[in-house]
Amino acid sequence: MSIITKNDKLKIIIAVEIIILGFLYLARPLFISDIKQEKNKINLQMQEKIKKAKTQLKRERLKQEKNRKITKNQAEKLKVFEKKKYREKLIFYAGKMKLLLDKMDKLRKKENNGKSQKLVIEKGFKNKQKKPLYLGEKTNIKMLTNGEILQQMNNYSKKIIESYASIRAEKLSELRNESYSEIYNKIKNQLSKPAINLKEPETQSSFQTIAQLKQYRKELKKSLYKTEQALNKTQLIVDMANPEGREITAKFSPLFNRNSNLNTTYTGKEKKSGGKNMSWSIKREKLILNAEKIKSQALPGRKINSKSKRRGWIYIDTWYIIGPWENHGKINWELKYQPEFNVDLSKTYNGGKNGKKLTWKFFQSDTIRCTPPDDQTDATYYAYTEIYCEQSEIITVAIASDDAAELFLNDKQVWQDNGLSPWSLDENFTNLKFKKGFNTILLRIENGPGVCQYSILLCPEEP
Repeated sequence: MSIITKNDKLKIIIAVEIIILGFLYLARPLFISDIKQEKNKINLQMQEKIKKAKTQLKRERLKQEKNRKITKNQAEKLKVFEKKKYREKLIFYAGKMKLLLDKMDKLRKKENNGKSQKLVIEKGFKNKQKKPLYLGEKTNIKMLTNGEILQQMNNYSKKIIESYASIRAEKLSELRNESYSEIYNKIKNQLSKPAINLKEPETQSSFQTIAQLKQYRKELKKSLYKTEQALNKTQLIVDMANPEGREITAKFSPLFNRNSNLNTTYTGKEKKSGGKNMSWSIKREKLILNAEKIKSQALPGRKINSKSKRRGWIYIDTWYIIGPWENHGKINWELKYQPEFNVDLSKTYNGGKNGKKLTWKFFQSDTIRCTPPDDQTDATYYAYTEIYCEQSEIITVAIASDDAAELFLNDKQVWQDNGLSPWSLDENFTNLKFKKGFNTILLRIENGPGVCQYSILLCPEEP
């Protein structure tokens, strides 16, 4: 039996200590990592607490600021200042609407050779207002209260809608040999939705805190926003009544802006969903164009040759058109008809508007603006044509429609317009890439109240 000496014990202890030290040395990164993680965790917790404390402090300061009381004299001065700004803006909007009213009055007199508009008395339709409606009554807006100004604007917009419906119904009744009263009521009802009903905002008669002052400002701004929306709607109605006389402007899409020089190309996108009532288009950035020059110089054509000496705009005058289908005055791009899946010019389709059978009809227009042969309100149409290009190139395309429309180039959707809008030569500009050879163009038009119109102009890039 071996005897462990004192020296052997010492050696064993030293060996164990060396092993432990070696283990600790090897495990050192793990301990350091744990320490760092714990330190970072503590720092994050501290930062979160500081952030919460700052947020709470900010809320308390805002609360104190909102609840900060102001003197009666200060409140009165602030109220007078805010009310003055509101009234100035209100008078400005009312003045602009009055100018639109006078413009519509001139248009109506022009349509009737200076005579008052006569509503046709038919069975089941009686004109309750026997005297002719005069739109140019003299009213000093500045002498009215805010509530009276808003009520006057309601009357202006109502008269503009009635005048437009009367002008358009008379034209359509002669063109289609339909009842004037039915067309008049239909157009008037559609344009009256949503109804323009401007009211003076309900505000506190007095306020004592900053929070009440901010709420007062908010109510005034809300009222001005509704007034501006009503003004935009009446502007569009006047433009629809006189599309030839409106200022010609280019409305830029995301594909076209003032600084792009038309260098952006677009070759198709996913189809959008619809299924909503037609609403009013929103005005976008504008660029003044010489419309008369374009109309006088543009030539019809469907062949693009970059070597041609002729430069400038060409308009598509030759189409095959099919329709109408019923759309009930709504836009629903999800509801697709057979032409969107396959264009077969020899086919006949059932289920047209009023149960009609529909066939493709050849159509050639003498002007830039095209109107389908069987033009009806609340209807869907398709127009098909082909463009031949000597080589692949980017072409600027000007698309206009009354009302909404959707354009397909080589079976890809490349443009879509939602909402009621008058036909305007410059409604939308975009760059499209045309391939070499034949390119198919399919235009879907969603017509609301009034005449259905559309146009497509092309302008190849300079070589």
